[in-house]
Amino acid sequence: MVSQQPILLVVGADRREFSAFDRVKQTASQARVRWEARTVLPSGPALLAAHGPGRENASYAVRAICSSQPVTAVISTGFVGALDETLSLSDVFIATRVVQQESKLQYAVKLPVWSRVREPAQGSLLTVDEVVQTAHDRKELRSLGVSAVDMEASAVAAEAAARKLPFFCVRVVSDEADVSFPVDFNRARRSNGTFSEWRILSQALTRPSCWNRLWQLKIDSDQASIALADFFSRAKFNV
Repeated sequence: MVSQQPILLVVGADRREFSAFDRVKQTASQARVRWEARTVLPSGPALLAAHGPGRENASYAVRAICSSQPVTAVISTGFVGALDETLSLSDVFIATRVVQQESKLQYAVKLPVWSRVREPAQGSLLTVDEVVQTAHDRKELRSLGVSAVDMEASAVAAEAAARKLPFFCVRVVSDEADVSFPVDFNRARRSNGTFSEWRILSQALTRPSCWNRLWQLKIDSDQASIALADFFSRAKFNV
């Protein structure tokens, strides 16, 4: 039976983004989201959800959960790629506005309150529909006046706006502005938007030199998830 206790809905793309969160109780998803878990944040009970990368998956997660239980606010979270060269690995990034690339639609964002934590970076976040593969591509996107890039936030913002729910966006930098990925992650996506580990590995098999870089990306993302969890443990999302 789905709990009817009002919750904060925290939407990511992958469960690994939540790997460092404390006191997380994974639950069977009544909303048919690929992964969800419950925890308690300083602002109260929260549901963590991940249905896969991309706007379509993010939209589904919000729709499915909001249709099954009461939600007080929606938070888009997870990893972002830096476009601003001053952003460093594991910097917490709070979006002050979210922009969808194709439509240029902009979404207002509420800001959380935080204490006893390193000052997070703030700026505009651009949502695109594919992985930004190269440092050159990042530089071009930076010219649009945005600081970081992701693949889900504008969809989460749109679903929150449609329901007149407060929307927050707290992310963490997993790759810096000068990073170019060693494999083509877009080629590794399945038709449902998720990444196939086999497709990633099959690319790496043809270029053994990229193994170390792939391993470093994992280390970097693990480090970023720790910084993200630490911020959530000290932040309040006032609605």
